[in-house]
Amino acid sequence: MTKKQADFCEGITTSPSGKEALSCGKTFSPNANKVLSSNSDSKYLTLRSVFPRYKDIGTVQREIEASPHLSSIFHSWDPFRQKEFLDFCCGNRGIRILYDSFFKYVFDPDAGHKELSRLISILLGQDVRSLRILPNESHLGSDYTLVIMDIIVETSDGSVVNVEVQKIGYMFPGERAACYNADLLLRQYQRVRKEYASDNISDNNAGKNQSSDPDRSGTEVKFNYKYIRPVFTIVFMEKSTKEFHRFPDNYIHAFRQTSDSGLELNLLQNFLFVPLDIFKRHFTERITAVPQKPLTEKEAWLAFLSSDDPQVILRLLEQYPDIFRPLYDRICTMCRNTEEMMNMFSKELSILDKNTTIMMIEEQRETIEQQNQVIEQKDETIQQQNQEIERLRKELEEARRAKA
Repeated sequence: MTKKQADFCEGITTSPSGKEALSCGKTFSPNANKVLSSNSDSKYLTLRSVFPRYKDIGTVQREIEASPHLSSIFHSWDPFRQKEFLDFCCGNRGIRILYDSFFKYVFDPDAGHKELSRLISILLGQDVRSLRILPNESHLGSDYTLVIMDIIVETSDGSVVNVEVQKIGYMFPGERAACYNADLLLRQYQRVRKEYASDNISDNNAGKNQSSDPDRSGTEVKFNYKYIRPVFTIVFMEKSTKEFHRFPDNYIHAFRQTSDSGLELNLLQNFLFVPLDIFKRHFTERITAVPQKPLTEKEAWLAFLSSDDPQVILRLLEQYPDIFRPLYDRICTMCRNTEEMMNMFSKELSILDKNTTIMMIEEQRETIEQQNQVIEQKDETIQQQNQEIERLRKELEEARRAKA
């Protein structure tokens, strides 16, 4: 164990709640190397010291080799990806939460209802007491282009929140976010308008005098645009674009529509962009400069989303056991299913390769467009120079005629 790891472990408290949260009933000793030697194949700090249910590397490798299908997939990867997968399954490191399949598993609103509510509450700065999952597919516009969103939820006050995860920020520019957000707003409008129409039909069928709602008895409640609630699009980016790096001191960017006169109107559409690569740089500097300073809950959530370092994970578990222990328990359960993990991981690598190819094509296209602009500017300059040469030639000819 390195000195840095030992210093970290010595800084972990041994309060009753901390011990129970960290070690499944076992004492989390400051001498963590003793625990590691019995629960891990590695001399380095791993999650198996806290979650002994993780399989050892030999068990995972035997499962892979025993299945021709799994073995074929595994050996199709390069050594880096093979090691990454084994580290996930054995708890040598945490998983990459921003892999789409992993994110949806961890924050499945049916299983991770409480934690997803808390994450959204912390980011939006408002209480989210309950969530209702909504369909995450729709057809945007007259061309019937299918829009698929990562996780869409409706809060207790009726606000609609779309949570997007992107490993490559280039794949989710402002224009795409605006279209997704507009789609959320339109879908809410259609749903609410339909609900009010259905309620009025039901009241008419039951008889207005028998309405169970005394405020609506004998009257027809008409749809009002004020019933439409705000919509939020939250985008987490593992690798953000150059626009965000022009603001190196900011890792949360909130957008909403404002007027140039100061007039305030509730225009409903809100955006939150979180470049996690910029956060990680700040976070590393922060815990290096002041290692004993407790993390804020917002810092802890962003570290959870962006870090697979066991030291960081153990710190989250020590500081916020009630929040992160259930999530890492869920992750441990997922990692024990080698076949399902391999299917998800293989899918993510395929998506990553596709997105990387698209990004490279787009970057090449931008480069070509920039080069074409330069060529056009040079062509224009050459044309102007040719015109000037022709003008001077004519003047010279006229001067010669005049002398003759």
